[in-house]
Amino acid sequence: MVAESKECKIGIIPKCCPICNVSTNNVYCIEEFDTGHKAQWYNCQCGVIFQDRQPKHECYDAKYLAFYEDAKDGYKHNIHAARTYAPIIEELTYGRMMLDVGFAIPASMKYFEDRGWLTWGIDINKEIKGKGHIYKGDFQTYDFSPKIDQTILDKLVGVNKKEIKREFDLIWMSHVFEHFSDPIAALKKAYNLLSFSGVLYISTPDIDAINKEGIVGFPHWKSREHYILWSERALKRELERLRFKIIMSRRNFSARYISWFDIHIIAQKDYF
Repeated sequence: MVAESKECKIGIIPKCCPICNVSTNNVYCIEEFDTGHKAQWYNCQCGVIFQDRQPKHECYDAKYLAFYEDAKDGYKHNIHAARTYAPIIEELTYGRMMLDVGFAIPASMKYFEDRGWLTWGIDINKEIKGKGHIYKGDFQTYDFSPKIDQTILDKLVGVNKKEIKREFDLIWMSHVFEHFSDPIAALKKAYNLLSFSGVLYISTPDIDAINKEGIVGFPHWKSREHYILWSERALKRELERLRFKIIMSRRNFSARYISWFDIHIIAQKDYF
């Protein structure tokens, strides 16, 4: 999948980690076999690996969507996580409002709909199809507050309670967390959007797999898409700092899911 670039220079300029703000010069120089793209990835002691620059995300287009839509057994792989974890999530929260972040194709949303959930999705790709329950934009900056005329709002809830907050009982982030330019801000936003007993699901590449498979065997060096890659301990630490309670955390090596060599985490707001 990847190889160390021959153009990697000996003189490495330290980079400040966007998570812990400590400088590191432990760098991987990567050339992607399938695209030829080259990038420098910095390995920080706090448990993340980050790219030396933020991706521009220009690859999110109709061709990107078609890749997932046309993938062999794509639907089956896309819903496997939902099939596995929906029963656990439904034991944790009584609500049935779900937001799928960076969904690309609505497979997981369809699965949850069939189980009785009300679903919404948001994706940055402008070619995403659908209206009503589909938001087009960046989760980190999108305003999810209900768009209701103030006069109508006054009639609905009264003049003494004008604020209506959009809340979800489940926020589903399947291989989107590694794309965020500010992942901590994204976690804070997810926390605020969740209902009082809301649940956050994250699957994201597991950098501890590098120790198992080596640099070349790690499949998640995607410089046009990924910005920060996480270890299990680092992601759990940041979730707990925000008062999420870790319900489940496991490493996945199975290709039955949408990806492999990744972490699956279910976290819930600490409402006690």
